[in-house]
Amino acid sequence: MTARNGGDVVPAFVDLATMLASVSDRAVLADRGLAALVVEFACWEIQLAEWNGRWKPKSHDGRGDWIREGRAMFDDRDTLKARAYALLRRD
Repeated sequence: MTARNGGDVVPAFVDLATMLASVSDRAVLADRGLAALVVEFACWEIQLAEWNGRWKPKSHDGRGDWIREGRAMFDDRDTLKARAYALLRRD
């Protein structure tokens, strides 16, 4: 199973946290693109935790906005996955 993101085909099962954790510190420090990706993913995880903390019950008027925000966040995660997949496969 694959996901298409901006023209890139990325395996849908890619676990970004595990993928980035498997990269050595030395490799991250040596590659500015990879270092930026690690920082962006950490920020995404913080944003996800904050978004989850604002959970809205089904009867709440702001529930639709909360869901749309979550969908956009997961689209951003898919973009990060595609970038990570491309960065780690280029070598």
